[in-house]
Amino acid sequence: IDYKIADALSYGSVVFGLGCFDQKAQQLLNQKQIITQYYNNDEILVMKNAYLTAEGTLAIIINNTQKSLKNQNILILGYGRVGKALAKLLDDIGIDFSVATSDIQEFAHASVYVNHTYTLEDFEQDLLKFDVIINTVPKTILKGDKLQHIRKDAFVIDLASLPGGVDFDEAKKLGINILHYLGVPAKTAAVTAGQYLYESVKRALEKLS
Repeated sequence: IDYKIADALSYGSVVFGLGCFDQKAQQLLNQKQIITQYYNNDEILVMKNAYLTAEGTLAIIINNTQKSLKNQNILILGYGRVGKALAKLLDDIGIDFSVATSDIQEFAHASVYVNHTYTLEDFEQDLLKFDVIINTVPKTILKGDKLQHIRKDAFVIDLASLPGGVDFDEAKKLGINILHYLGVPAKTAAVTAGQYLYESVKRALEKLS
């Protein structure tokens, strides 16, 4: 919701969006007594979308690699909602995977439920062994020397919001097979994603009324 949209909205209305882009827009919304509901504040929606993202990511891996999932060694960078959803799906189907995170709470959780755990500072040493690397961390993790350790036949998928978690220019120079894949739920499960949005709006309006 930017200033242009905020200016066009009616006084006292209710608006749903992903967030406010600037302080000026937020001030105008407040002045016009517009109730703002942000999808990212709905934990139920966020968790359901994390699962859809994980599910869609597996489909992308299948379509972009030449090995069975069972024969892939997978690394997940980050262990937030999407990372946990990915780990659950991979574990359910018996896939060997590892997790790297430097968040203390995430690392503590992963160390209990995941067989192979790294911090974001020490996973570089084992990068060569991974067939698939999935980044969920919204900051540049794969850069510099780390990119040098990724196999040319590996597949890297970046799910993080712009600008992503990979130095894409350097990765392309090195010939790394990489895909920055955003908005996964709408791309791979549009009907279900739409249903979840409907449910989110319905919950919010019921609370308001």
